[in-house]
Amino acid sequence: MKEKGTVIKKEKDQAVIEIQSDEACSKCCSCGGAHPRRLTVSGQEAEKLATGQKVMVEMEEAMMLKIYAMVYGLPLAVFVVTVIIIHYLTSSPGISFSLALAATVLAYLLAGALIRREKGFSPTVTALE
Repeated sequence: MKEKGTVIKKEKDQAVIEIQSDEACSKCCSCGGAHPRRLTVSGQEAEKLATGQKVMVEMEEAMMLKIYAMVYGLPLAVFVVTVIIIHYLTSSPGISFSLALAATVLAYLLAGALIRREKGFSPTVTALE
């Protein structure tokens, strides 16, 4: 997936890039494509950028699928497994649902932390100008 963007803010080793929606995104809107999205990059990716610079943001489709699986699939799987196990142990729908909900929130937070921490999940930014 490749998208064009503009560096709108630069501070030391961080840069904020506003992604411009293309025509296909504005028609779909499944990810909020009709509105400008912002992405923060840091480290070596940000050091070579300047405010106002046009950039190309690229991420492999396989990596996007891994991110989707972690953000959506992992919490859903945790919810289902937790409901089944706790309901089997307690026979209480209320307790099993409550504990499964708590486990789902924790799984979602863990997935987000892993995605932010791992460098492989970051997009590649290249300057156009």
